[in-house]
Amino acid sequence: MAETYHKRGLKVDGYHVGEHPNYNVWASMKTRCNCENDPGYKNYGGRGITYCERWKDFSNFCEDMGIKPKGLTIERINNDGNYEPSNCKWATRHEQGQNKRVYKTNVLGNEGVFKKYGRFIVTKSWKNRKYVVGGSFETQEVARAKHDELTAFLKAGDFKSAHNMCERPARFDSRTGIRGISTTNKGAYIIRWTDDDGKRHYIGHYIDFEAAKIALKHNKVLIKTGNAAIIPKIRNQQARSNSKTGVRGICPKTNGKGFVVRGYKGGVRTYIGCYKNLKMAMGALEEWKQKNLYSQK
Repeated sequence: MAETYHKRGLKVDGYHVGEHPNYNVWASMKTRCNCENDPGYKNYGGRGITYCERWKDFSNFCEDMGIKPKGLTIERINNDGNYEPSNCKWATRHEQGQNKRVYKTNVLGNEGVFKKYGRFIVTKSWKNRKYVVGGSFETQEVARAKHDELTAFLKAGDFKSAHNMCERPARFDSRTGIRGISTTNKGAYIIRWTDDDGKRHYIGHYIDFEAAKIALKHNKVLIKTGNAAIIPKIRNQQARSNSKTGVRGICPKTNGKGFVVRGYKGGVRTYIGCYKNLKMAMGALEEWKQKNLYSQK
């Protein structure tokens, strides 16, 4: 491709050519398309991407594109098209990131959807941050729908909903359907929770499923607020081996109608209340523990 060189000393938009805000963009564009030794050649010239005859001349490029605004760079609207006036604009790095082609390494042909261990996972890059949708999906269609849903939240600025989608759920083969609660071979429940730093916390062992769910809910608060060190202190208050509820501090009423709840503070047993069912009793006990954690012994 024969090139047209700019006349020496001739200014463009009042700038010497090498000092023009557009010059490095124009020169890099030509290098990516022409130089096989350039690291970016395989994604541009190597794919048949080139630039129009008119843009061989730097002054024409500046006339068509205008002076480059600060913080923007050139973007091809159609990623498979050439550098030419009808296919180029100034854009932010973020805008460019949302206009990626589906790479040949993505065998599914869907941006942001990948297959792993026989199931489909969803990712999305947005404003220099990578979002990974929680869980995996059985079909590519469901994964694609989740990708579109996440993208819609991000474009609308609804980052709370986007973050909620990225909460890791229970495994698809979980026996309890709740992340953090697994069953034992004796039908009891073990609670563990992994924090944002990847550290796994053992919370406890429960006989009743409802009790396990309540304990998980309250102890997640401790972990997220940086009070995970308190968990072993609570866990060590084990129920008696002959407990009918499996929870220390909760026992059934003698008439079988409800549960009595007592807490232990400073070595003194404190009556908390009487409740109709174990779920309500567990909630009351966990709430009492939250208020008296630092003084429990």
